[in-house]
Amino acid sequence: MFYIQSTPTENGNYGNPYNAPFEGAFLLPDNLLQGYLDTMGFAILTVENGEITEIERNTEAYNAYKAAHPDETEPELSDTDLLLELAADHEERLCLIELGVSL
Repeated sequence: MFYIQSTPTENGNYGNPYNAPFEGAFLLPDNLLQGYLDTMGFAILTVENGEITEIERNTEAYNAYKAAHPDETEPELSDTDLLLELAADHEERLCLIELGVSL
């Protein structure tokens, strides 16, 4: 059994499931855990007596969150930066060998 917050945050997310009960939590049965994880916390819940019985993705809240938090990708390294990184890595390995540290 898992437990999640009974009220979502401002952005509509219920947060990560916990394996211990806490005040104001909804019970999330094991058979619904994967479905909840698939919603990434952006869910529309059906609750009966404090226990979640159905889960549906809250697509509107999820899309709004994704639009506000675009994926940040690392910029591609220039050839010079790549060579400098390789040289620094090589130098570090040489220093470790000189110190007798096995790789």
